Amino acid sequence: MLAGNVLLGGLLLSGFDKKLERWAVGAPLNDTTFVPFKIVSKEQVSPTSFIITVEPRYKRRVEDRSDENNTGNDARLKSLLKSIRPSRWQQPFHASISVLEEAWEHGLWSVEIKQPQLQVARNYTPLPSSPSEEERADIDHGYLRFLIRKMDGGEVSTYLSKLQVGELVELRGPHLGFDVRTRLGNADRVVFLAGGTGIAPALQTARALLDHETPESAPKPSINIVWANRHRTDCSGCETLSLPSQTLPTDPPLANPITSLLAEMKHRHGNNLNISCTVDDEDTFINPAAITNATHSPSTTTAPSSKWPSWLWSQPKKPITTTPTTPFVDTAACPSHSQPLLASKDAHDSAGIECKCQDIDGHPVPGGKNLLMVSGPDGFISTFAGAKTWGDGIEMQGALGGVVGALEKRDPGFWGRWLALKL
Repeated sequence: MLAGNVLLGGLLLSGFDKKLERWAVGAPLNDTTFVPFKIVSKEQVSPTSFIITVEPRYKRRVEDRSDENNTGNDARLKSLLKSIRPSRWQQPFHASISVLEEAWEHGLWSVEIKQPQLQVARNYTPLPSSPSEEERADIDHGYLRFLIRKMDGGEVSTYLSKLQVGELVELRGPHLGFDVRTRLGNADRVVFLAGGTGIAPALQTARALLDHETPESAPKPSINIVWANRHRTDCSGCETLSLPSQTLPTDPPLANPITSLLAEMKHRHGNNLNISCTVDDEDTFINPAAITNATHSPSTTTAPSSKWPSWLWSQPKKPITTTPTTPFVDTAACPSHSQPLLASKDAHDSAGIECKCQDIDGHPVPGGKNLLMVSGPDGFISTFAGAKTWGDGIEMQGALGGVVGALEKRDPGFWGRWLALKL
C-alpha cells in the first residue's frame, strides 16, 4: 500500500512538475505551434537589411518573478520548485534549451516567423554566434539572430522591419536542413554560392563543418563561399572581385555585422575558409568560369599573373585533368550521395540519415561527395542550379540545371564527384 502511494505520489509530482515548469518558462520551440519570442536588439546592416535578435518571451527563474507578488502561496511555490529540481531553476533558463542544442548540433536549420495580421509565415535561418565561444551562452539565453532584407511586397519582411525592440514575434520550428556532414562524408570540398540573405545558410554550413569536433587525425574540409550582392553596402568590408579594368579602392569600406562575422570565421579557420563577394553595381558577377575554378582544386590550375582573386580566373593557363585513382564507389542507391535521387527530395534531412554507398561487389563502403550548395532568391537558385519543383505539396530539389547543370553535361566525370544542394 505504501509503495503504491509513493508511486502515485511520484507520478502526480512529475505531472505537476511539468505543469509548473511550463508555467514558469512557456512552451518550447516546436514544429507544430508558434511560440512567442521578444525582440531584444535590432541592428541595421544596410539600407535594406537588418539583424534582429530575439529571446524566448518566457525566460526567467521563478524566484525572480518581479512582476508578481511573491508572498503567501507564491513563497511556498518557490520552495516546492526548488525542492523538485533545484538545478533546473538557475538563471538563465527557458524551455527551448534542448531544442536549440539539437538544432545547432544538426548544423543547418531554420524557423518560421509569422505575420499575424495576414496569417502567413516565412522561413529564416539563424546566424551562428560571433565569436563562436558565445554559442553556449546564446543557447542558454535562447538568443536567435536573423538577417532580414526588406523586400517590396514582402509581407513578413515588411512586418519585421516595423517592429521595435521589446515587441513580440512568433516562431515555429526548428526545421532541420541538409545534414552536410553526412552528405560530405569522406570528401573535402565545399563551394557555396550565396545570393543576398542566402549568406546565412552559408555561415551555418561553415560552422557545422569547421567548428564541429572531429578526431585530431581528420582534416577539416576546404570551404569556398562566393557571396553575390546587389549593392556594396550589403557586403561592405568584404573582399572585392575585380575586373581587369578596375582597381581596388585604397580605403575599403568598413565592415558591417555580417562581414565582421565572416572575417571572424576566416580568422579562426585560415585557409580552410575562403570568402569572396560580387557586387552588381560594380559589374562583378558569378559566371561559369568562376564556378569552374572554385570547384577545381588548386593543383589543377596555374595562377594567372593578374591580381584577381583566385576563384575568378577565367581559365587555367594549362588545363590539367587530375582525377586521382580511387576505389569504385556506387552512389546510385545512396540517399545521401545520389544526385538523381535528390531531385525528388525536399531540403530537409532527418537526424540519422545514412550513407548507403557500395563498392563494386555491392558491399557497404563509406562514401562522400564534394558539395556545391546554392542559396538565395528563387531566381538565383534557378540560374545556377535549376529551379526547384513542387509535388504533393512539397517543394523538392528538382533536376540539376542552370549553369551547374550545363557544366555537368560538359564534364560528367568531374561533376560525378560533386553533389549539388539547393537551399
